[in-house]
Amino acid sequence: RASADIRREGNKIVAELNSVPLPDVFSRRLDVTDFSTPVQFVDALSTGGKTRIVIEPVDGEFEYLAYQTDKILSINVTRPAAGEVAARSKEPLYTGEKLSLNFQDI
Repeated sequence: RASADIRREGNKIVAELNSVPLPDVFSRRLDVTDFSTPVQFVDALSTGGKTRIVIEPVDGEFEYLAYQTDKILSINVTRPAAGEVAARSKEPLYTGEKLSLNFQDI
């Protein structure tokens, strides 16, 4: 089982697969905008014994879930629900009285 390091870098998802060879025929950029997904491009390249996959969503608002089952690595990219985006953009509203705490070593 190969180790996978999957992380978000800015507005992209990067998956680095250690000790996974990538045949030259798969080392390229795929334009997937015609498939009605939140992903615009998928880049695959091999460097120094690692395979690097870069997923570039259409815009900066996305969520992803990565999991591995046996030898298959799946990365699901979704758009957040409209309510979630609106809730994230609002400033938090706090109600009630302010509370002051003073911790002392007695």
